[in-house]
Amino acid sequence: MKGRQQTARGTGETGTMVKTLLWGTGGGALLMLILLCICAAVMTVQDFNVTVLRIIALATLGLGGFGSGFLAAKLRRKNGMLMGALSGAALMVILVLLSLIFFGFHFGGQLITKVAIGVLAGALGGVLGVNHRKKHH
Repeated sequence: MKGRQQTARGTGETGTMVKTLLWGTGGGALLMLILLCICAAVMTVQDFNVTVLRIIALATLGLGGFGSGFLAAKLRRKNGMLMGALSGAALMVILVLLSLIFFGFHFGGQLITKVAIGVLAGALGGVLGVNHRKKHH
């Protein structure tokens, strides 16, 4: 039980996984915040129609989920798809809760699509993150 032993602080395999998910989710949220700030800055000088704004929002959502999964899996170094999907799902839960608080809850096809994009992008980021190696020159 080498990997499952608990330390004096009480963190074992589950504690490490939760911590990794928190870092991944936080990283994905930070990436989304940076991307949205860049988009806001661009929109101060350029007008976009509603369709373009929706595409930008979905791309930002996907990139945030991807970044979340990539970071979580890179830190964990195993179970990339699972870690990525869980991290993407955690990010989507946070976004749905914020949406509920500020805009009210509207369940529908758009919500399902957005959650699916976040979770699938997280899973893809997880697969790439767990397989990403530093290049030695």
